[in-house]
Amino acid sequence: MGTDLAPKGKSCRIVTTKVLEDDIAIACLDHDKGFIYFNLSEIDNQPQNIKNYVTPLIDQIKAGDFETPLVDMNDEEVCC
Repeated sequence: MGTDLAPKGKSCRIVTTKVLEDDIAIACLDHDKGFIYFNLSEIDNQPQNIKNYVTPLIDQIKAGDFETPLVDMNDEEVCC
């Protein structure tokens, strides 16, 4: 699992990825549309700017370079 930020694209940036059973979920921040959530298997259904940005990063996405651990609120101590 990586902790690196994905490189910034011209109009978007991957915020995080998450490996699922048979796919990879991607959260991407688009300059015009805000957050976009999709699975890697759905890349062909995304706007051209997203496809152009994500496609060269597929090997790194599959390697988990941009995956961020998620917090389980049930496991966290209450501070306040």
